Amino acid sequence: MRTITVENGYGLDHITITENPIPEVGEHEVLVKVHAVSLNQLDIMVAEGIFGTPLPHVLGSDAAGVVVQVGHSVKHFAAGDRVCTHFIQGWQDVQLKDEYLKHRLGTDVNGVFAEYISLSEQALVKIPDRMSFAEASTLPIAALVAWEAVVNTIQIRPGQSLLIQGPGGASFLHCRSGK
Repeated sequence: MRTITVENGYGLDHITITENPIPEVGEHEVLVKVHAVSLNQLDIMVAEGIFGTPLPHVLGSDAAGVVVQVGHSVKHFAAGDRVCTHFIQGWQDVQLKDEYLKHRLGTDVNGVFAEYISLSEQALVKIPDRMSFAEASTLPIAALVAWEAVVNTIQIRPGQSLLIQGPGGASFLHCRSGK
């Protein structure tokens, strides 16, 4: 299978397509055939060495695809499920904790720019049938940025309004009282 990897030094000129075996599935892991990926500024920053990520490194944090195999202890997914990645794998509740930031897809651990990926079931989210793989692949980082801004930074509450201006996942957010 092919992966998009940065190797032999940082910089965009060190990005290559490499051949690797299809990953094995661990006890709590899910094997996904990737159908779509999206590129983020973060992926460029990793390739340029801003995070000092050890090389060689598979790039990418956002992907969507179909589950093809699950480990024997996986509880929430089955073959055929449509899924997208979850950028901060350990973040399963409302509050973002510093320890969750040690296992970010494509930054601290190998990324998802590959034909197949094997990830912990915590690193995946089911996507609705009405959403295309291309659409779903744009959500992982953008959705987390929006969630963090709205829930933890702005702390919007019921009855308040939120205005989002501008294109992209990091648009300008403005909150006002809904009264």
